Amino acid sequence: MALVSIIFVQVIRKGRTWHWSVLYRSMGSPKIEKIDHLKLVIIISVQVIRKGRTWHWSWSLDKGRTYWLVLYLYRSLEKAATGIEAHFIGPKEVQRLAPVLKTEDIEAALYVPSDGVVAPSDLASTYVRLAKDRGVKMFEGVQVEKILTHNGHVHAVQTSLGTINLRQIGKKSQPRVQVPLHATEHFYIVTKEVPGVDSTLPEILLDAILNRMPAVETAEVRQFVNGPESFTPDGSWILGESAEIGKYFVAAGMSSTGVVASGGVGKHIAEWIIDGEPSINLEAHDILRFVSFHNNRRFLRERVKESLGEEQWGIQKGTFGKPIWHEHVKNEYWSCKERVSLIDMSSFSKFEIMYSLHVYDTLMKAGKDYGIRNAGYYAMRKLRIEKFFAFWGQDLSTDDTPFECGRDFRVKLNKGDFIGRDALVKQKENGISQKFVQFLLKDFDTDNDVWPWGGEPIYRNGKFAGTVTSSAYGPTLEKMICLGFVRDYDENDNRIIHKNINQFIMDKDANYEVVVGGQRFQAEARLYTTKEAYTSSDPVFIPVPKK
Repeated sequence: MALVSIIFVQVIRKGRTWHWSVLYRSMGSPKIEKIDHLKLVIIISVQVIRKGRTWHWSWSLDKGRTYWLVLYLYRSLEKAATGIEAHFIGPKEVQRLAPVLKTEDIEAALYVPSDGVVAPSDLASTYVRLAKDRGVKMFEGVQVEKILTHNGHVHAVQTSLGTINLRQIGKKSQPRVQVPLHATEHFYIVTKEVPGVDSTLPEILLDAILNRMPAVETAEVRQFVNGPESFTPDGSWILGESAEIGKYFVAAGMSSTGVVASGGVGKHIAEWIIDGEPSINLEAHDILRFVSFHNNRRFLRERVKESLGEEQWGIQKGTFGKPIWHEHVKNEYWSCKERVSLIDMSSFSKFEIMYSLHVYDTLMKAGKDYGIRNAGYYAMRKLRIEKFFAFWGQDLSTDDTPFECGRDFRVKLNKGDFIGRDALVKQKENGISQKFVQFLLKDFDTDNDVWPWGGEPIYRNGKFAGTVTSSAYGPTLEKMICLGFVRDYDENDNRIIHKNINQFIMDKDANYEVVVGGQRFQAEARLYTTKEAYTSSDPVFIPVPKK
């Protein structure tokens, strides 16, 4: 992979890089998806950062002042099973690590020694140096005047230095390609070690900062930085080839993660340009997920506010245990299983249904004698998890094969060639390194225990073996059910390929545990849907009404 030249409309390090303040966190939200591609991209970036000596080791502390916050940190600590070093510490240890912090109201804290700080300008210089060492030519302050296309594809760029013929182009010029972005205010303060802080500073976190770090109250504000940062409607990046012009690639909408993720994003965009696709699944960030109406200026202004945060933060009251709506969803579940239910699936069409509202009324009227009622996605979630049905995007992705998720009966290798056939033939001959498994938690108290929500570690004989992808309570089985992939790792944390992975998973000596909120639950592993999931404990049959 060799780049010939890079054109900068601005001077290097003179864009938004100058006002970015970047912290690298190795542990994000505990609500992890099966494959955290974002983290993979960031890790690649950090490797580049360390080479350029722009990485500053420090550490991070997440403080818990209440029982619920401590429980939240416990859930975050579960990710340490994936190889991230993290420790739960008390107030005294917090005081030792950070003497400037007030610790009287802290119950506990999560300490992550692998976190650090990135110097954006130094990182940019590192990239420039590494690129030039490999023969890359860079031109700064170049004005892109026109993108020249032929048959709907880019073939040249007209610049202030002349016309450049090329095969592909990456976005830092401005043609008629619609990219739904909106600028937001990115601000922070820089202080001196002298008394005096403006108490009217419009910073929503200032009171909490002054409470946690009293020394800030006597520090003078040397500089208040407020610069623009672009966000997308859904908070995810915008990557890939545009729909309007072929061979025109976009990497934008970093949503405050641009510096830390820059190396990985650049690597995978380069793969996309040269190989036609990135080496990891980046569907969640593909520019093709947006259509023209997402570029409505008013929509972007209002929606991006919600991407960053709501007008009143913290107004929603969440739960770690049994949700208050559980019984309502349970009734919807039984309606689906024993009577008739109507579920609105119009969101799959990705456009608003406006002129067929009478269809709903007609269906509800026709189903009245059958005991019809409305049901939602949570009811459907219970039904599919209990029946061991995987959900695309949450349980499965393009990185998983039919053999790995128990769908090998759908693969006909003897019916001619198809995309991916060679890889599947190889898997069938050599074996696989993971298998999709259903777990029934034992001795789980739905009223008092913390509920799993995805991302919980799975252990096999005390050894980390995977994470939960989705979970739900199964009313028919009367068990808390978790779905997830089970893997076998060697001493170097590399996956082991098993010719007969079913035997490995269902070995009579295999003991499985799922950790939820710091508590280990024994779990029964299943590779197939149990017959009980297809039946009802007390079915209620409603006769067809007479005409």
